[in-house]
Amino acid sequence: LSKIEKRSKEISEILAKAQAQLSAAKTVEVKSKLLREKETEIKALKESLENAKSKEPEIKKSESEITEIKTLLSDYDSLNTTRKHLDLSQKEKQAKLTEKAEISEKIKTQFEEIQKLKQEQKELSTAGKNLEKIKSEIEKLENQKKEITVLINDCKKHNGINEELGKKQTLYTSLENNARSKEDIAQLLRRAFNDAQAGIMAESLTEGNPCPVCGSLSHPKKAEKPQNSPSENDVKLAEKEAKKAREEANNAANETHEISGKLKESERKLLFDSKKFFDISDIAKIFNCAQKKLYESDTSLQELLTQKKSEEKKEARLLGLQSLIPEYEEKNKALSDRQNELDKTVSALSASIEELTKQLSEIKRKLSFESKEAAVERVEALGKRIQSIQSEIDEAKKKFDDADTVIKGYKADIKAAEGMLKDSVNVNTDALKEEQNKLNADKAKLNEEYDAVKHRLQTNKSAVRNISGKASDMEKLDKKWQTVSVLSNTANGTLKGKNRVNLETYIQTFYFERIIQRANGHFFNMSGGKYDFKRHIVSESDRTGSVKVGLDLDVIDHYNGSVRSAASLSGGESFIASLSLALGLSEEIGASAGGIKIDTMFVDEGFGTLDDETLSQAMGALMSLSENNRLIGIISHVAEFKEKIDKQIIVKKKTSGGSSVTIVT
Repeated sequence: LSKIEKRSKEISEILAKAQAQLSAAKTVEVKSKLLREKETEIKALKESLENAKSKEPEIKKSESEITEIKTLLSDYDSLNTTRKHLDLSQKEKQAKLTEKAEISEKIKTQFEEIQKLKQEQKELSTAGKNLEKIKSEIEKLENQKKEITVLINDCKKHNGINEELGKKQTLYTSLENNARSKEDIAQLLRRAFNDAQAGIMAESLTEGNPCPVCGSLSHPKKAEKPQNSPSENDVKLAEKEAKKAREEANNAANETHEISGKLKESERKLLFDSKKFFDISDIAKIFNCAQKKLYESDTSLQELLTQKKSEEKKEARLLGLQSLIPEYEEKNKALSDRQNELDKTVSALSASIEELTKQLSEIKRKLSFESKEAAVERVEALGKRIQSIQSEIDEAKKKFDDADTVIKGYKADIKAAEGMLKDSVNVNTDALKEEQNKLNADKAKLNEEYDAVKHRLQTNKSAVRNISGKASDMEKLDKKWQTVSVLSNTANGTLKGKNRVNLETYIQTFYFERIIQRANGHFFNMSGGKYDFKRHIVSESDRTGSVKVGLDLDVIDHYNGSVRSAASLSGGESFIASLSLALGLSEEIGASAGGIKIDTMFVDEGFGTLDDETLSQAMGALMSLSENNRLIGIISHVAEFKEKIDKQIIVKKKTSGGSSVTIVT
């Protein structure tokens, strides 16, 4: 690469020199032509410069006029200030005169308003005196409306009872006719059945056997059974239907009598309550009279409410006038004071305007222009003219100087190019360019090989750095794992050694011991002092590899001093053991769970397996718990509970389906 770059540089220098010589020859040709053109142009530029310089006296004259105007500019400021003061004084005087005229009008208008308010106050002097009387009459009418409304509702209820009585009477008549019809049918069937008994008995008589009625052994003329005579089942069925129809008729009669009593009581109450409003003995007219009375009361009430609202409005207006009139009078006094102040101010402003007018006339006599703005405009116009002439001179001079500089530059470029052409050498530029292209191709190929080697080297260095970093991270993780591993084994109970147990079981064992301690009080009482609980301790030799041991139960048998598994308890004993544990668990929750109290417990069955003594002990324990504001619910079929428990919910199954519930308190 170094050799290629060296040779490529040599070729570039040779080619550059050859190119420079070609460029120099071209420069001599072009710049010579441009030089001739620029020398012709500079003659015209010199004439323009001389014409521009001939206007310099006009500049001096304008500058003199500007100086003269500027010396008087401060007087224009005084003129403007005086004009502004005069204008402001005139405007202020006009504003004060306008305000004075407005105040005079306000004083007149407000005086008239005060007189109107005083007249209104006089007219409202008696407002509110009848308000209490109106309120009392409104209260009476409202109470009367409520009582009449109750009377109307009672009339509606009376009509409803009357309609119900009519329906019940119609039903009773129908049921009574049906019952009589079925009783007649049953009597006819019974009579027909009795009449057929002789024929039925005669069918069983045989010669030589005594008659069960007369005892005769001979039966020359037997009684005959009538055709289509009813059977005993037909008679019983008819009598049963007749009895059912009679019961239905009697029930309807009782209901009709009961509703009739309600109707009479309702009629008596309506006649009594209506006497307060009108004297009517016809119950049918009470409703319409009450409706009319309610309308009259409501109309009177609306009139009184309108009067009340009007009186309240007048009373409120009277109170408002008592504070409003003094307020208006105070405002009118303030307006009069302001009017006096304005008179003084207008007089002072008139004097000031007269003085400012004199000052303005004196200042105008000294000045040539109407205002400072006009003077400044003249100064600016003169300044622009000076600037325009000077710009014309400067521009002509610049163009002349630029052309002269360009001519000098052309001459220098031609001289330098001619110097380069003295040592010119003939060079084969095509051969050199071909060699340079080949060198560039070789250089590109070598650069690709160089980049590939460089990339591979960088990749390998990065891999070495990553391996070193991961090895360090792996060492740190290994140290951390050793610490965490020991902690995990401890929590999971997988450490080698005796009595290992996981953390979860260890914590459960702690609370299990507390539950057992609370349950033992109940278990001891329910078992008659025979049993206590004890957590089962597993020896190392009994272990099977589990680390979740320690939550099993043993019982201490105080009668024989032995300790055995809770699984050996009988069915009844297992029930009271479970009940004791449930009570112990509820008490431990109440003590450990932030004040949570379990006030209710339901025990479902289990008592049927207890003997009398154990049942009595279990009941005694539950009764003692219920005395501490606890609710103990027992679900059982055991008959002894009916005698020992006062408050009961008895559920009985019906033969027709469903169940019935009876509450015994």
